[in-house]
Amino acid sequence: MTRTEEKSKRSMYGYAEKLSPDHTDGKPAVLTIATIAVRNFAQGGKGEDWKMVITYDEFPGIEHPINRTSWKTLSDKLGKWEPSDKDFGNVVASHPWMGKKVAVAPTVQNNPQTGDAVEKLDVAAPKRWDKLMESYNAKASK
Repeated sequence: MTRTEEKSKRSMYGYAEKLSPDHTDGKPAVLTIATIAVRNFAQGGKGEDWKMVITYDEFPGIEHPINRTSWKTLSDKLGKWEPSDKDFGNVVASHPWMGKKVAVAPTVQNNPQTGDAVEKLDVAAPKRWDKLMESYNAKASK
């Protein structure tokens, strides 16, 4: 099995490396969508907890699970999209968001199981997204 196949297998079973603030040196970033999957994160195969999982060109093989709030921001910024039945449990073969830029930023949230504060990398909130994209576009046009 090649390294790429192994990473893909790990990803399918939910234990691939997840994107974190460490990947962006604790700073906001603008990343390019490489792949999108819709996966069930329910523990022990019980119930359903479907989340979009994105990988980015800048960090191949590293997954970014997207919560509902971030999914809404992506839909507002990149265009509406709801997965079809064939998308659940799969990497989406063709998606209008692939190749699009996404603004991400570190956030601090409470872990619901432990109550501890944890730093995460999330899709930037709409106002912050706009500022990050403006800055990114200004740098890209130079």
